[in-house]
Amino acid sequence: MIPISEKEEAALDKGLLVTKRDGFQFTIDKSTVICYGEIDFHDSSDDFDVIQGMNWLDHLGSLGVCVPSDYNYEEHCCYSPIKSYRYYDTTNPAVVAQYMHARLGKPQRCCIFKEKRNGVHRVA
Repeated sequence: MIPISEKEEAALDKGLLVTKRDGFQFTIDKSTVICYGEIDFHDSSDDFDVIQGMNWLDHLGSLGVCVPSDYNYEEHCCYSPIKSYRYYDTTNPAVVAQYMHARLGKPQRCCIFKEKRNGVHRVA
C-alpha cells in the first residue's frame, strides 16, 4: 500500500502509474491493483466490509501478517492490558489494510497493489 495523489489516481484510472517512493522508482499496472482511491477504512464502512471479503492474503495460509493486538484504528494506538504490546497473525485483509493505512498517516487516497519485485529500480 502506498499513499497516492489525485494525479496518481488519474494515472491509475488510465491503467499505469510510474512513481518514486523512498528512492525507488516503480511501475504499478492496473492489473496488479487490488483497490485504490479514497477508501474508508473505518470498521463499520462499506469499503471495510468489501476489503474484508477479498482474498488477497489467502496465499499466506496459517502464517498471516503480524499486527498489534488491542489496536484502535481511530487513535492509531494499542490499549494493551499489559505494559508491552502484543501481536497476532491475521489473514484478514481489512485488518491488515486498516493498520497499514494508519501507519502511512491515514492518507486521503491510497493504492493497495500486488508487489512485483522485479519491476523496482533504485534511483539516486
